[in-house]
Amino acid sequence: MNSETRTCKTCGNNKPLESGFRSHIVKGKTYYDYECRVCQLTRANKWYADNRERATALDRQQYWADPEGARAQALKSYYRNKVKRLAYVSARRAGPEGDHVRALDAAAAKRWRAAHPLEAQIGPSKRRALKRRVQAEPITRKQIEGLFLKQKGCCAICRKKLTARHIDHILPLKLGGEHGIKNFQLPVSAMQSFEETQSPHRLHAEAGISTVNDEATLAVRPPALSSASAKLAAAPSPTATPLAQAR
Repeated sequence: MNSETRTCKTCGNNKPLESGFRSHIVKGKTYYDYECRVCQLTRANKWYADNRERATALDRQQYWADPEGARAQALKSYYRNKVKRLAYVSARRAGPEGDHVRALDAAAAKRWRAAHPLEAQIGPSKRRALKRRVQAEPITRKQIEGLFLKQKGCCAICRKKLTARHIDHILPLKLGGEHGIKNFQLPVSAMQSFEETQSPHRLHAEAGISTVNDEATLAVRPPALSSASAKLAAAPSPTATPLAQAR
């Protein structure tokens, strides 16, 4: 390891050359900046704070010029710096201002969930599938919107109009369901919590509907159940569900 040091032209501190300064390789030769990494980061953050709108416009322009390349670069950067980032976050939370930092992180996470409600559900759903060792297919916003159109904006169970997107597995993971778009439905939130304690296909049978991704589901009350729904619906129910009593 190079033990040379250099004095930063901005702060005047003497720092290790390799760890304290950015390097550039030109024609096989390594050159180091004369401004340390800390001063560069401070200057960049100040410029971003003073020119937030311009910086956001430049970021969007760069992203839409090559969306796939930008996503790949972001993913590559994330995994390359994942260990360092986790160590940095842990150090901040364990520091003297740990409570304040955790409060800021929680507020930022809450704002993100409010701005991205679908993504906030897709991520935890995938983690639950991986925890149960279920193969998880990628689920996108476009697929969820397509499912919403296929259900004609109605709940997959009770057929009420959907006011929000609540994703749910038709056959729950704990009952052997898959984590793929074919096993997803959009129920109202109350039905989603009720269905967690019920056999999903029996619930569909009592509501008079079939699996949401079947073509028959495009009708409000299709006459026939799918084969998977019929098998589970034929099992005896120990107690009548509220949907059955309502009918």
